[in-house]
Amino acid sequence: TINSWYGNYESTAFSGSIDGNGHVVYGLYFNVGSSYGNYLDYTVGLIPEVTGTANISNLGVDKAFINYESYAAAFVGLGRSGTTANIDACYVGQDVYITAYSAGAFRGASKDMTTNVSNCYTLATLTSKGGTYGLVPYVWGHLNISNSYNGNGPIVSDTNSYQVTITDCYQTVDGGVNTG
Repeated sequence: TINSWYGNYESTAFSGSIDGNGHVVYGLYFNVGSSYGNYLDYTVGLIPEVTGTANISNLGVDKAFINYESYAAAFVGLGRSGTTANIDACYVGQDVYITAYSAGAFRGASKDMTTNVSNCYTLATLTSKGGTYGLVPYVWGHLNISNSYNGNGPIVSDTNSYQVTITDCYQTVDGGVNTG
């Protein structure tokens, strides 16, 4: 029997540190094509919602499938104002498929949070249902990405003129490699 992973409507927000020590999380599965109420409030990810500060390092996610109407990511689904997600030396493997309005490898939705991604890469297949997709799909808050790579799309799709710093990053878009 396949059991669906939890979204933030079913779980407690996370604050703390995870050092994966090189381990990989396999088998995240969430297949609910529609939202549960206000889609801005419901997200899916290994950590569906961050509260305070979340530090995630040395961890991989692979062999995962997420299909959702709203916001989804392999790592962090959502962070609200005043929260921070620090993600370092992590990856999302090529057997990860995320389809959502905003589909991200490392963070899905942000309500004015700070997201810091460094030394990370993704080979996941990210598909947008009319919104954005990418290593981190869009910015609503502060975003700092360094030394990271997206092998199947953009680093960021939409910045909405928020505070963004991208250094030494590479992305593939339409078969070409672009730097940001």
